[in-house]
Amino acid sequence: MIDEADKEYKKMSEQIAETQCAMKASYTEFLADVQSTAFNVCKTTIPNLSRSFKTAIGALQSRYGIPTT
Repeated sequence: MIDEADKEYKKMSEQIAETQCAMKASYTEFLADVQSTAFNVCKTTIPNLSRSFKTAIGALQSRYGIPTT
């Protein structure tokens, strides 16, 4: 009976280890995707928003006769 319990324990331990490896791989892939997305946001989206805001502010200044500084 002890041998059977040891076998079951080893089997469960192996399954847990496999699951941990799969989770680690999945997390690593997820993290790489998040970093790539964050890089793209910082590199493209933020500058585009900044240009858009500058254009909108310039249009409002022009409409209301506010001198640019």
